[in-house]
Amino acid sequence: MPVIIDIYPECKNITVYTEGAHLHSTKWQKILKDIWKVKSNFTAYTTGADLVFDLFRYAQDNIPSHTRFLHSGSVWDEALTLFMHNMNHGGVSINEQALQEYHTTLIDVIKRLKNKINNYSYYLTDFGRKKDGTTPHVFSGSPKLLYNAMQDDVPLADWISQAISGKNTVDIGSRFVL
Repeated sequence: MPVIIDIYPECKNITVYTEGAHLHSTKWQKILKDIWKVKSNFTAYTTGADLVFDLFRYAQDNIPSHTRFLHSGSVWDEALTLFMHNMNHGGVSINEQALQEYHTTLIDVIKRLKNKINNYSYYLTDFGRKKDGTTPHVFSGSPKLLYNAMQDDVPLADWISQAISGKNTVDIGSRFVL
């Protein structure tokens, strides 16, 4: 990120956005160092089991203070529940334990991000919940979902647009975090 800031030093409207990126695991430090070969200036920030939290902390400390941080996702994400369960326990099945572990750790990281990251807003939804309890993985790649009012009568596209146009964003789906 600092490289982009060096290219556009006059930019006053910076938004960092991630969608469907929660994977809680104690294996991140090993993956970053041994598999991805990430530079030590970033791995110094990877102290916990929530990579999104560590990425946002790194960004907050290395880019301008007026940067906005956005995070969206579905609270019972099918793909991430499967992947996280496999990463931490092996196997690729959806069960109540896997769903609850994903949901609980997602809500925990959202709360920590809200407390530690300046200008942070989230958009959480349970839109499209299936019979097995899961929700779709991402929404921004589907125009039908991106422009649909999935949560609190606010389309994801409108929420993102507010932020990138420099307006203050509100947290959407706060009922999940209470």
